[in-house]
Amino acid sequence: AQAHAQPLLSDDPRVTREEEVGGKARNLAHLVKAGLRVPPFFVVGTGLFRAWLAPRRGAVQAALGRHDLATPAGAEAASDEVRALLL
Repeated sequence: AQAHAQPLLSDDPRVTREEEVGGKARNLAHLVKAGLRVPPFFVVGTGLFRAWLAPRRGAVQAALGRHDLATPAGAEAASDEVRALLL
């Protein structure tokens, strides 16, 4: 089975490893560990996300290349196009 083939729940010890989950999830896990009230959450690990994104990467790069990302209108158009590809 592929590593991280499923989302990680907030109480999974791997959620504290930034290289596996990213900084935001790691920080949320530290808040939970410190006893602060944090709503339950799950994390799509970086390995799972990269595997999911791999066959879509070319289309995302093409979408970004079609727009002038230096302008607000271009960045918004690129964002809309990428969102449509990924959702």
